[in-house]
Amino acid sequence: MLTFQPLPRPQFLRRCRDRFTYLGIAVALGSLTLAAQNAVPALPSTPYNYTIIQYPAHFALPGAPPGTGSVVLIDDTPATNPNTDAGTTLGRVLFYDKNLSKTQTVACGSCHVQSHGFSDPNRFSTGFAGGKGTRHAPGLSNVRFNPAGHAFWDERAGSLEIQALLPIQDAVEMGLTLTELVQRVGSLSYYPALFQAAFGDTSVTSDRIAKAIAQFDRSIISYQSKYDVGRAQVTDPGIPFPNFTTQENRGKQLFLTPPPQGGANCIACHRGEAFLNDQGPINNGLNASSTADPGASAISGNAAQLGAFRFPSLRDIAMRAPYMHDGRFATLEDVVDFYDHGVQNNPNLDQRLRGPGGTPLRLNLNQSDKAALVAFLGTLTDTQLLSDPRFSDPFLALLSKSAASLVAGQASPDSIVAGTGQNLASTTLSGPLPLLTALGGVQVLVKDSSGAERAAALYYVSPTQINYVVPHDAALGQAAVTVVLNGNIVSQGPLLITGLSPAIFTANGDGAGVPAAYAVSVDSAGQQVYSPTYRTSTQGYLPASINAAKGDVILELYGTGLRNGIGQITATIGGIPATVVYAGAHSIYAGMDQINVRVPAACSGYGTQQLVLKVSGSSSNPVDLSF
Repeated sequence: MLTFQPLPRPQFLRRCRDRFTYLGIAVALGSLTLAAQNAVPALPSTPYNYTIIQYPAHFALPGAPPGTGSVVLIDDTPATNPNTDAGTTLGRVLFYDKNLSKTQTVACGSCHVQSHGFSDPNRFSTGFAGGKGTRHAPGLSNVRFNPAGHAFWDERAGSLEIQALLPIQDAVEMGLTLTELVQRVGSLSYYPALFQAAFGDTSVTSDRIAKAIAQFDRSIISYQSKYDVGRAQVTDPGIPFPNFTTQENRGKQLFLTPPPQGGANCIACHRGEAFLNDQGPINNGLNASSTADPGASAISGNAAQLGAFRFPSLRDIAMRAPYMHDGRFATLEDVVDFYDHGVQNNPNLDQRLRGPGGTPLRLNLNQSDKAALVAFLGTLTDTQLLSDPRFSDPFLALLSKSAASLVAGQASPDSIVAGTGQNLASTTLSGPLPLLTALGGVQVLVKDSSGAERAAALYYVSPTQINYVVPHDAALGQAAVTVVLNGNIVSQGPLLITGLSPAIFTANGDGAGVPAAYAVSVDSAGQQVYSPTYRTSTQGYLPASINAAKGDVILELYGTGLRNGIGQITATIGGIPATVVYAGAHSIYAGMDQINVRVPAACSGYGTQQLVLKVSGSSSNPVDLSF
């Protein structure tokens, strides 16, 4: 078993780790991509518990004051589909399985992201073919307690079971027919055992798929927030919560208090401890007329519901930006401003949003009270739910953002294998890796074109990233990478080990930026001065501005494949020769190399100039520097 202690890194590396670990090289080791059908879900041997839930007492208070009431009594779970641990486990796999889309690129979990309150951080979600939806994906927290039992903004689905299959069949979202869905799921090796455990046999049907996904949806329950901790300490929600700040308690007071008493009366629509609407779709005055999106009226045929929408629970709302059915508001501050003075006089405007004389309600809150409301809404976030592995993506779909490479000390760059023992190739696997929190349980195996398989040394593992070193004696050609978690293969994919040209940097090293670098100024006493000006960067962590006239400026470049010997590396900046003062291994961060280049004083005032490095006379691609 491999063990690991993270190596210390300087502040610069902490800031740019994600770029730093996969700097692009002119000819890289290739990329590891993993098609959805090649991944398998990583599941515990004993299913997670989804059914024994210790609800807080305030979730079961019948006849309590406004703003409370029994949450559990409005559970919409049908008798024909009770939640079970096995059924919810199956639902979790289906929820995150990209095989359920036509191009195997999109899953339910692609648009309902756990860390974002099971909503989409994008205004409109991207479908299987790149098309965009027309409404923002709503959060799923506490959908189990929706009093009406309906789903979607326009309530077109009468239950979560019906809802589960509609995005899969949607021509923009996932694009499968039910026949294709059943065939696709039935062809995957990991489903028979899951269906057997959930339903008693291995038969795959669209009805069973719908039931399992609905079970998973109903298991997403938010009840462990800061609000819940405080609510458990008082007998009435109107009492100040001991664990709240003064601002949060003020926000709660505004939330619960009607406008005539100086409040915002949010509780009138966001009712109960689940903070759900219990009175059907409403028109909240987003527009003076409702022509762009008819809302619920398109389903019901009721003209009074034109521009009316069902809305999700306020639980975890702070994590679910942007807001409204069309995602028009980027922040909660925008939402509060809207309800304060922006509600439009739509003919169908809900009466709870009308003030005296029937005009749209104007709260006229001061900035302090608006901030207090936002602070209170932040207390509804259940951080445990949003990081709970029970609700995470079980597919460890590893994607290589790029591959780093190397230059062997004595080998020809065009016939390099994987190094000489001193120059090792490193690469990065990244993606949703929620289970990879302990390096001791992870192995990366590289099988080269000769068929030899070796364990790759790991030097960094986090919940989202694995960095590993390609074995130095790996043969050129097509290789395969296998990731093993606690003895189980969780992912496999290809890796191409190629020859390497001496071009150290590319203008867009990782496809998005340029090599990591920063400048160090040396004062008259010879001490290094780390100027914030030199460390500011908008692309690839290069300094935004270098003033060589301020003193002796050393440009520090970090990447891989830089160690070719100081005598073989030359540098020019704007055509002016620059002295290479150091080229070698980085002393702190394993697997990375460093070149220090003294910036000529004559470069000051030149504007944008190009840094060109040459290895044994062969030029790298240029890198732009600003002076």
